Amino acid sequence: MKYILFLAFEYKHYKKPATIELFADDLLIDSIELHESIGRKNGEWKHPYDNPEFHPPAKKRSTVGGGKQDQSHRYQFEFKDEKHIKWIHWLNKWSVCEKFFTFEIDESVLKNKLTLNVINNSNNYTNGFMTKFSWFKFDIVGLLPKKYFDNIDLVDKELPDVLGSGHGRSSPYDMDAVQEWFWPNQTNPGKYDPDKEEWVQNGYDDFISNVLTMGDNFKYDFDLGTWNGMKVIKAKNVSDRFLNELYCIMDPVFLTYMLAAGLNK
Repeated sequence: MKYILFLAFEYKHYKKPATIELFADDLLIDSIELHESIGRKNGEWKHPYDNPEFHPPAKKRSTVGGGKQDQSHRYQFEFKDEKHIKWIHWLNKWSVCEKFFTFEIDESVLKNKLTLNVINNSNNYTNGFMTKFSWFKFDIVGLLPKKYFDNIDLVDKELPDVLGSGHGRSSPYDMDAVQEWFWPNQTNPGKYDPDKEEWVQNGYDDFISNVLTMGDNFKYDFDLGTWNGMKVIKAKNVSDRFLNELYCIMDPVFLTYMLAAGLNK
């Protein structure tokens, strides 16, 4: 099976080009050298969750029957269309990047991890001060079978349970802090703590979900697992068995890119 690795990010160029290297375990997939900034089509980025004009404030987590109930997705279905009514997305509410990158990968090279290695050390550091530097802000590091990338509607036919968080199905984790994961983009925090039974919030493992601005060099390993017979990016410390017991939701940012770029046609 062929897969598509999909990258979308904002990039601020300063003096020297930055380089992105992509590895499947120890195999170099490709590298990108960036000589120009990559902005956003509709100006400055603002997450709909942080904008009361688009999204009412979510209710705080409440305790029900001795367990935790997360209501943070209560209003997600405000943004939908007739064709993709089951899936959350923010078309025209999310400023997508002006450029994105795709890489076709054979399944045979997808084993344990994908590595993103960014060489980006351009700044004006002098005498202990720095006022300008190049930086990245990632929206997506996604992996999915090529057939779904070419025709996103196949997901509805072949994976009908990949719904929004309001689908109403029951799960053994309904009252837990961890009850779902997002595919094909790593929107969930990148690490699971099995002792506390919750996502780790440390500003590094969750750099996609927090959309931190990354300056200087950095490297990140995305763990790979198997779900529904295909390779997926999963949170660290999550077994394939646990992954298959959680809700799987089509990532709203990824679907927004698919619709905004017309890749679903």
